Amino acid sequence: MRGPVPRSLSLGAAVSVLALLLPAASFAHHSIAAGFDPQQVIEIEGELTAIRWQNPHILLTVAVTDTEGRKVSWELESLSANGLGRTGVSAALFHLGDRIRVAGNPSRRGLDRVWATNLLLPSQQEIMFGGPPQRAPRWSERVLRGSESAQTNEGTAANVELGVFRVWSSGRNFLTRIPGVQNRNDPLSFPLTAEGRAAAEQRRPPADTVGCAPKTMPWIMTQPYPIEFVRQGDTVVLKIEEYDTVRTIPLAPVPEANTPSRLGHSVGQWEGSTLVVTTTHVAVGDFGSVGGGLIPLSSDATFVERFTPSADGAYLEYSLAITDPRYLNEAVTLEKRWLNVPGAQLLPYNCTQR
Repeated sequence: MRGPVPRSLSLGAAVSVLALLLPAASFAHHSIAAGFDPQQVIEIEGELTAIRWQNPHILLTVAVTDTEGRKVSWELESLSANGLGRTGVSAALFHLGDRIRVAGNPSRRGLDRVWATNLLLPSQQEIMFGGPPQRAPRWSERVLRGSESAQTNEGTAANVELGVFRVWSSGRNFLTRIPGVQNRNDPLSFPLTAEGRAAAEQRRPPADTVGCAPKTMPWIMTQPYPIEFVRQGDTVVLKIEEYDTVRTIPLAPVPEANTPSRLGHSVGQWEGSTLVVTTTHVAVGDFGSVGGGLIPLSSDATFVERFTPSADGAYLEYSLAITDPRYLNEAVTLEKRWLNVPGAQLLPYNCTQR
């Protein structure tokens, strides 16, 4: 069932609960599914009273009049300011005092909070936050689609001589592929050892989806934002927009590290045009958004990444092989493709805590 709020409810107070199954992948980012129920959709309408245009998620506050005439403040949360801005959705579209209509997924804890998927402006323009391009709008034919990744899956052939050393953008289908795993959001679909299974059953994603704790390896590599490779002598620097992350990758040979860290100890080498990076000594690792933050990796895990630019410079093929003698019975491989998008650049992330 979809459509407008039932007429039996006052539009100003309406909060209608509608059953809707959303793709689990849309809830992988920042453990959104931990705080919001993707199986349900509610609609609210009210006056926009606060705007926080920030990363990792924007926050809007709406004053809704309930059925007893009381004003209730609802918090609306959605995608990042950086990602939305790349698709033309900016804070300039919103004005305090606007009467807006919102559909989204309700709080699992019964709070007056919604993960916004659709928003109708006073101009009758509908903003659709994320989701596949074939997803239909709810209310209007005037649609602006916001996303955290490029609205294309096509790279542009150019500057072959640069190899990996440029900015690479995530395509529309930015999610990392995991060959051989039936359900990427089910920890038990992964080839876990008994110790790994026990650890997975104890893991719980954070309830707060707006946080600024930087991601660990390999989770940071599954994110939807641009990355950039920079050459600095015998070192490759990998800049990642999300959380303003910087990975330093010295080229072999280098001494081994003994101290675990969030991003681990990486060493790179060239195989033709392919940059191969081996990372160990990750202090706290997990698959992160690949599995909803529930699939752990031990400190014994080893990660081997391969970054291969296409012959025409349009794409960067990425693979990550993970071995973990404690938690995995066999290696797990993640695969992804980045795009060469003319004019793309990394933006300051400047994460803002709730």
